[in-house]
Amino acid sequence: MLNFNLSDTRAGEELIDMGLQKGLQKGRTEGRQELLYTMLYNRFGRGLPVKKENLVDMDDNVINDLSNAIFDFKTAEDFVIWWHMNAIAKKEKSS
Repeated sequence: MLNFNLSDTRAGEELIDMGLQKGLQKGRTEGRQELLYTMLYNRFGRGLPVKKENLVDMDDNVINDLSNAIFDFKTAEDFVIWWHMNAIAKKEKSS
């Protein structure tokens, strides 16, 4: 058995850095998902026609698109139309 600490090597440092970067990106994405859900919930309340699980399961492209469109929604129905045209359509294309 080798007797050294992998984190003391250049390869080990690079692996640790890659893991940290991936974790930071995932945390940012989850934070944006939660923020968008909170904004939609605060605006439309319990009448929000999409479950939290669906909103939190968005990919980065949908998050970006929704971040730009969120202030254009006048009603919950506006959001539902956008959701079906964007989030659901993109998910079906990737399946």
